[in-house]
Amino acid sequence: MYIEPDDTRWWWDYSFVDTISWGFPLFGSEPANNFQTPITSWIYFRATQNLTIKKLRIWAAIHVFPVPYKLYRIGIIRLERRVLGYDCQIRISFDGNVVCETTIGMKDYDTRAQWPEREWLTIDMDTPFTIQTGVDHVLEFKTLNVGEGCFRIFSVPCFDGIYKLKTTCDSAVPGMSGPEYRDFPANYDWPARACIILASGSGQVTSDEEYKQYCKDDLQKSQEAIEIWTGAQWFKKTTGYTYKEDPWLETIVIAGTYSNGQLADTKIKFVADETFTAHTFKIKYCGRIGDYYPVIVDVHVGTSPDGPWVKVARWRPNWYDWHWQEWELDVPYIFEAGQTYWIRFETKNASPYGVGLLTIYCDQQCIPHLGFEFEVEPWSPLRNCLKCLIWSEDKKKWVPGGCTGNEVLFWHDFDTADVRWYIEQPPEEGWRVVNEEGSDVWPKSIYGYKLWIVSWEGPLGGYCWTWGDDTEWWYEYETPYGGPGKPFLEFYGYNEGVGVSPPVTIAYPFGAYYTGGSGDYFVWHHAEDIHPALKEVLQELGIIGGFTIWATRPHTVSELVEFERRHTAYTIPRLMVYGDTGRKQALNSIEAYTGALFPDATHGGVKWQVSLEPDPFGNATVRRCYRIFDYVCFDAWFWRKNGVIEPGDINDGGIYLGLVEGSRSGEFQPGETVVEADTGATAEVVWATNNQYNEILKLTNLQGTWEGGKQITGQTSGATAIEDPEGPIQYADDKTYLQSRGVKCFLIINNYNPEIDDIDPDIFEYVVTHPDEYVDKVVQICLENGWDGIIATLEQQDSHVRDAATNFYRQLSRALHENGKLIGAALPAITGTDYDAEWWLGWCDLGKLVMYLDIAKIMSYTESGDWSDPAPHAPEWFWRAVYDYTKKVVHRRYWRRIFVGANTSCDVWTHGLLGSDYVGIHEAMVHCFFRGGTIKIEESEGHWIAGGKESWMGIPQTIMRAVNEAINSGFGGIGIWMADHGDIYESHPEWPQLGRREIMDFVEIRFPEDISRGSVGGPRYKTDIVQTTSGYEKRNIRWQEGLCRYDVSYGIRTQEQLDTLIAFFRARKGRAIGFRFKDWTDYRAVAQQIGIGDGTTTNFQLVKHYKSGDIIETRTIKKPVEGTVKIYLDGVEQTSGWSCDYTTGIISFDTPPASGVIITADFEFDVPVRFDTDELPITIEALQIGSIKSIPLVEIRV
Repeated sequence: MYIEPDDTRWWWDYSFVDTISWGFPLFGSEPANNFQTPITSWIYFRATQNLTIKKLRIWAAIHVFPVPYKLYRIGIIRLERRVLGYDCQIRISFDGNVVCETTIGMKDYDTRAQWPEREWLTIDMDTPFTIQTGVDHVLEFKTLNVGEGCFRIFSVPCFDGIYKLKTTCDSAVPGMSGPEYRDFPANYDWPARACIILASGSGQVTSDEEYKQYCKDDLQKSQEAIEIWTGAQWFKKTTGYTYKEDPWLETIVIAGTYSNGQLADTKIKFVADETFTAHTFKIKYCGRIGDYYPVIVDVHVGTSPDGPWVKVARWRPNWYDWHWQEWELDVPYIFEAGQTYWIRFETKNASPYGVGLLTIYCDQQCIPHLGFEFEVEPWSPLRNCLKCLIWSEDKKKWVPGGCTGNEVLFWHDFDTADVRWYIEQPPEEGWRVVNEEGSDVWPKSIYGYKLWIVSWEGPLGGYCWTWGDDTEWWYEYETPYGGPGKPFLEFYGYNEGVGVSPPVTIAYPFGAYYTGGSGDYFVWHHAEDIHPALKEVLQELGIIGGFTIWATRPHTVSELVEFERRHTAYTIPRLMVYGDTGRKQALNSIEAYTGALFPDATHGGVKWQVSLEPDPFGNATVRRCYRIFDYVCFDAWFWRKNGVIEPGDINDGGIYLGLVEGSRSGEFQPGETVVEADTGATAEVVWATNNQYNEILKLTNLQGTWEGGKQITGQTSGATAIEDPEGPIQYADDKTYLQSRGVKCFLIINNYNPEIDDIDPDIFEYVVTHPDEYVDKVVQICLENGWDGIIATLEQQDSHVRDAATNFYRQLSRALHENGKLIGAALPAITGTDYDAEWWLGWCDLGKLVMYLDIAKIMSYTESGDWSDPAPHAPEWFWRAVYDYTKKVVHRRYWRRIFVGANTSCDVWTHGLLGSDYVGIHEAMVHCFFRGGTIKIEESEGHWIAGGKESWMGIPQTIMRAVNEAINSGFGGIGIWMADHGDIYESHPEWPQLGRREIMDFVEIRFPEDISRGSVGGPRYKTDIVQTTSGYEKRNIRWQEGLCRYDVSYGIRTQEQLDTLIAFFRARKGRAIGFRFKDWTDYRAVAQQIGIGDGTTTNFQLVKHYKSGDIIETRTIKKPVEGTVKIYLDGVEQTSGWSCDYTTGIISFDTPPASGVIITADFEFDVPVRFDTDELPITIEALQIGSIKSIPLVEIRV
């Protein structure tokens, strides 16, 4: 059905569907209502030959399944097994006659069982049927039962009006409906061909030789593309657009459907400055108008706006607003030097929702805008084409009114005027659209009505004018609609460059294996291998191995989520299992990459502090995890001798310029202007470091275009230096971001000295013995720069400065506290044994220093590094000794000021060499798995030895050890070093449990409904009863609002349900973590009054009222079910203007309801509960069958 008669590709060739295809729902259940309704679908086609059909071959696409997935255990391998789909009963009819009734079951993929996906499914007909050449036929697929899944097939766009598809399915996302969640709405005619083969059964199996030739041809093309494309010198050719950040950047429609039903057909002018071959094109979206729909666009090239046209691509826009999209041309096109071309974007299909338009940017500037002052800049294309006329009431006609726009107009004797601009000889046309809707098209003329006349005399005589309050504008357009601007369109070509060796490994998708393989590469139990014919081809082409892609990873035991790992030099968003490693190493790498190897750290209710080094590239993850932190400390400024505090680059939104070491002559001065050689770009110096090892300028007021790598010169000081190649870089303003969200931000000042590339003990001594030179400056820095406090860190000195150091912190603490600021410090970890190094920590009188600090972070992670042999950063014996000593010397009243130190960084040592590489967790893991190593958890850290290297890694257990120490010892919190090695967070699920208070307390996950349906329970109260001697009772009601209690053991009827319960119990850690529970006896509320409007209040809490006689109890509802809430004002349903927080039950109105308006709600709700036991005693009754006598749940207040 999907192959044109002249197409010679094999029917399984993925090129049919890999660029533009749609997933068509063929059978299964409706996702929109969470799979509660069976669907029916129809395929309309015209036969091209006479044939009796005995089989259907269906090309399965990606199906729709519920989220979260069901999980099962397999053997002893610690991976979750997915079961996706159900035994779906379908009835197939041809032209109204039933030809087949069958059940579509699931296929065993070893790691999961599910419906076949991205491969072929064959269905044998019970009754063969006959198709006839030229006759239109229809196939109907009717689903007879419901279940969790919607089976989709590939379909390819077709606009001949003969082939079409239709389905009752309305969504591709469980529980969702609407344009964003589907391709086309229910019962709409899809303009597409179904990827289905009608087979007579007389075909033949492809021979191994044919298959090998097909694979060889395909792989050779792939290898050739890799060699050419990656080795090529790529270049781009543009329309000549100019990007300026000003309000006059315009837009034009590139694709879609106008509100009158007309299809977009846009043409863009392109002039080739030299002959080249284009392989891809690229456009930059602006915004959209109307709703998304799966629009298809044919791209053509012509030499005039009227053609003739050569089709070069069929393009599927991705609707990614404000971003670039690149698309490969189906046919590379040769543009000739000096030739003018027109690029046509022809929309092929209409929107099913009315208007749906995509716009792209255009540099068209200075078209007048309604209601704005109209000025014409000297560079504007309008400068020489506007003619101004003014209406004369005296002469009853239009008369010349002045020049072109900026200059003085000459007026007659009246106070107001109508002004009209004619656009004569408009600038050269750059694009055309078929409808003015959505595009900033060029007007023929512009009218301004009722302009006020200013009474003072202008510089050229006459009077000047200005706009009046009631000024009106009219624009007049004419076809063809267009303008002189240059759209953001680029073409990319390449020149042959350096040769690139083809890869020697290959990635296999799921479904690429079969059970008859030799198993040379894979040694897992029951693992499938590749086909011998394919292996022979790979070996012939020099491909020696491969890896597969594991698309999901465990989040909790009861659900899976997609990868969300960021792109860095060491990680890519897929899991690589190296083919030459053993089973143990392969499984270990899966567990480590997915985070399953490292149990998640939880918050513990203590304070969290983290340090953040300067990060101009945005790789630090502190923004993503800001909710975790109470304090973020920015590293760093620096103590210097003689009362100097030298600034450094930090993530404060500043613009920083690094200088090439040793290139500077003279000293740059704050406030002076610096000029970049060749470009003439300028900037003003905020401050400059004046040492030859760490030379940085902080700049402001940048002018011109800075290129970097050039000499700069100070215009006042005469100082010169060579810039770093990247030039000035603006760092992210994490400080403002965090403070606006309630996180306190500290500036770190330390005694690092770049001249020795280490901590400087001499600076330490000078600072603490001259406090008067520094204290006031520190306070001034804190106040002027808006810091919440200072981390005053001094490291490495012996006991001869002990008293001076204590006095320094005493004075600084007093000064900062007097000005409402906080103080902290990073203090050495002291064991109180002979292990302690006097030269390092002799200065630290811990018991006294903590008295003056708000944050006293103990650096209990410094016992190994680039100065040591491989060793843990904090051995267990050391850890215990440090915090036992801390509690011994620090008075209990100050324990809340102690912050337990933990590291997220890693060190990788090379055996036989001194020193280590200081890296993040992803890099450390790559080192391990590349060498076939296995990560173990030892000393609360990750540890591995492989291939001559060894590493100790900060992992979640490292942090959890600190959290537990703080909780058990009564300390105030933990201090993490540091956030820019925070890719440790990225090895966790999208909702990391690392530090999340809300995840520590409660998760928005519902207890399995098929178990809760059979549970028993209900509300309970707490009442104290005292019986008097006379028999009367006194009753004291302790709870005004009841709490429910349930026993869910009665809902367990199958081993599958028992397995699910065990997994759910483990994920909730017994009584530790709360969750949602559906009480089948009480989960609905109708017409519940939640408030009365007063004209000012916008937030109202959902409640349910229980009435008995004259008594009404009101129950607060904190966990409404998403999608079930309806809101009414005086009985009228409100379909917009409000929102619901489904985690709190709070309804928020955009506009406060008027005074006296009754606000009611309909909704369903869950009960927030937790397990009321930390153990799950299971009675084994038979093989794989077990039971539990009691599993109590109790409602919790959240």
